[in-house]
Amino acid sequence: QLDFYGPHAADNAQALATLFRSEFSVQLFRQTGGLISPLYCSDPLNTTFVNGQQQYEPRRTLDIQMQINPVVTTPLMFFDNVITRTTEADNANPTQ
Repeated sequence: QLDFYGPHAADNAQALATLFRSEFSVQLFRQTGGLISPLYCSDPLNTTFVNGQQQYEPRRTLDIQMQINPVVTTPLMFFDNVITRTTEADNANPTQ
């Protein structure tokens, strides 16, 4: 959720909503590593409220959703050298 306050709250919220829904935001997030992708942005909501001084405080709210594409790297144990040897089996007594 993003909140915008002040006399330009409506204009700023609308501008960001427009940018978030465009190819611009996709490219911007991709340039920062591509770990986040924009998915959805609501229309700006009028959430004006009365502040502590009993004055109306202009506010607009955007609900945005993004997808996180984490890349996880973990160490992997492996071997690349094997030493083998053969041992003759004694088949005369199968119980041993």
